[in-house]
Amino acid sequence: MLWEGLYELYENDDPSIMVESAGFQFQDHPGKARLAPHVNCLDSWSLHPENDRAFLLAEEAALNAAAPERVPLVDEIFTYSNRPSPCPFYDQFVPEPLAGPLDGGGVPILVIGNRSDPATPFVESEDLVAKTLDNGYLLETDHPSHVVYPSNRCVNGHVHRALIDGEYPDERRVFCEREE
Repeated sequence: MLWEGLYELYENDDPSIMVESAGFQFQDHPGKARLAPHVNCLDSWSLHPENDRAFLLAEEAALNAAAPERVPLVDEIFTYSNRPSPCPFYDQFVPEPLAGPLDGGGVPILVIGNRSDPATPFVESEDLVAKTLDNGYLLETDHPSHVVYPSNRCVNGHVHRALIDGEYPDERRVFCEREE
């Protein structure tokens, strides 16, 4: 699906398959798998193997208890207290922890940082580019939802140039205006 999506994007400037793929990752329909939480669980186990099952269960209980008061809107959207996480049990099939640096190995990585993201603080995007990645580019924007691509023409242009042409911005930090 990824290769087909990139082909359609490159040959026909058609992002529909890429959008469908993103939709699959974020759908919340009973009986259908959601990709992003499973990837996040496995990443967490690989990046932080010291966090065992007992730690993760305790952390989840603390989050469930604090979410309604501390982040009521996020709690309402994600219903933390009503949906237990499978993450503590991924230790059964987690890959070996990553041993090397997590700096991207010199490969250019375009990070979209959204100042109005309701789920991911903008400072995390800044820190990823400034403190973690060896060759990171920060594409800053202000968008009213978590997912910016493909809802902003400026962001789309930068993403398409990076994915299709391997071209990155001249500066390490660029800004795209908000589009309604």
